Amino acid sequence: MLQAVASIPLAEGSEVLKAEERYPLTNLLNLVHYNRVLFLQPSGLILDSTPLDLLFTLPMEKPLLGLSVPNDESMQPAILLFESSKQIYLDVLSTLPEGAYPDSEFLQRVNITPAPADGESPMTLLARTSGLADVDAQFNATNFFDTTAYIRLTDSDLPGPEYDIPRQDYVRAMPRSKQARKAWESVYERFRDARMEVCGLDLEPVETHEIEVQDVLTRKNVEMQGKRISEGRYQKVQEDEETSDAR
Repeated sequence: MLQAVASIPLAEGSEVLKAEERYPLTNLLNLVHYNRVLFLQPSGLILDSTPLDLLFTLPMEKPLLGLSVPNDESMQPAILLFESSKQIYLDVLSTLPEGAYPDSEFLQRVNITPAPADGESPMTLLARTSGLADVDAQFNATNFFDTTAYIRLTDSDLPGPEYDIPRQDYVRAMPRSKQARKAWESVYERFRDARMEVCGLDLEPVETHEIEVQDVLTRKNVEMQGKRISEGRYQKVQEDEETSDAR
């Protein structure tokens, strides 16, 4: 079970973010004692780790590679592969804006491709719960669990599997197909059971998610205002320099 966690808050009394606090995902490039690092986007469940192990031998032209779920038009990476290097870490960090930005800013610099598939094997490397709404009539829940390595629990109408979702919202988000619905419910139940058994955590109230979303929006507004102020100061300096040169 993999679960998303909130960003680490700025240390009390600190006014400057450290490099590792600005873009948490970039720190994986700095794990120089490893040849390759595999990052699975939460929240999700590992159903079979064997196909994931093969990614450590996947050829990479660049030190950063993102793998998306097949047929995912958004091309959001569900898996990230890093070939760690201190120099690459510093080079990537130098291209990112100052301040605290979400990791999406970093992900824009990652080459993303659909997850590879072996035509001779029924195994699917990646899947997502929202994709279960579009399966064909031949879909079978048992086969799905037997042939999927990693599944992300992501549905646009739900805040996340770690929240105590009202029953009516939960039912509304279910796929219509009987077999797809069976797989969908089982994934959510497995995640919740693992969350309790492994982490000892019960489901969070939905209100907690709403507060977190509001905090993120507030933080983004502050960052945008700071960015505008910095740009305004830079423009003022340029205008002053041009006026001075004209004199």
